[in-house]
Amino acid sequence: MRLISATIVSLMLTAAPVLAGDTIPWGKGEVAGWNISVDQSLGGGCFIMALFDGDAIIRIGFDPSQSDYYLMLSDADWQSIKAGKDYDLTLTLGHRPSWDAAAAGIMMGDQPALLVRSTDTDFIEEFSGQRNIRVEYAGNQIDNLNLDGSAAALREMVNCQSTMNENSGASGDPFK
Repeated sequence: MRLISATIVSLMLTAAPVLAGDTIPWGKGEVAGWNISVDQSLGGGCFIMALFDGDAIIRIGFDPSQSDYYLMLSDADWQSIKAGKDYDLTLTLGHRPSWDAAAAGIMMGDQPALLVRSTDTDFIEEFSGQRNIRVEYAGNQIDNLNLDGSAAALREMVNCQSTMNENSGASGDPFK
């Protein structure tokens, strides 16, 4: 098994909503069923997000303010998640070897969620190439979500982030 490490999440990040005034759609705003947006509260970090069966959400994106990427998972059934508490997850992408992931409980708006942060880009590559992600907690499967369209969406997310990175110094203000 491989390991994805979580970092301590500041109180400001735990209050980050799924989509709010700090997020703007990127390009057409959608690719292959995944929403693509830029989160201005994370220093112009691009992300993709999908809603499954009306109650489960995956959001994966870049956080330039922390020089890493993150994976957020939420499900309407997970109301007992506590912000600031750590949760040890096992994430399995398709039939690949599992990843051990230390997740932090957060709030995405008014919805409890789990946040995993990492700098290991192998996870993103595997995410884009697999048909599903199985999430386990305490040895029990808690979700199994279809990743159809994620490869195209992640390619566009990378294009988005490259553009954001190129434009981050485009201001005429030399003191930024």
